[in-house]
Amino acid sequence: MAVIAIVALLGNEAVAYLLNSSYNADQLASQYFRLTLTVPILVFFYLGFSWAVWLMRIAFVLGIFTTVVLAVMLNELGKSNYIIGASVLSVIVNLFGVWIVFASASFKSYIRAKKRARGQYD
Repeated sequence: MAVIAIVALLGNEAVAYLLNSSYNADQLASQYFRLTLTVPILVFFYLGFSWAVWLMRIAFVLGIFTTVVLAVMLNELGKSNYIIGASVLSVIVNLFGVWIVFASASFKSYIRAKKRARGQYD
């Protein structure tokens, strides 16, 4: 489940990057910086560190909120249905991610096992 959550977050990042094809040189640098910060967080998330799990939880919840706001704004601007459909798909992926990191029993047992492997006990 952790790998699925990682793929979901990276997929959302890739879709957001591809949908916004109007990056100028200043915005591109910030996107690369954001990616270089995301990758180590995902590694620590996979290793089961609590702070990284909470950052992923925040990322998925904020992803839902920002994608819904973006979809409403794009609908008001009269953008194509393709972009709005991609936003809806992103909301669904983020909802699945929220379910994984908050409610999945197998994910919780995975995190417990990773903590025990590091010598931390609940």
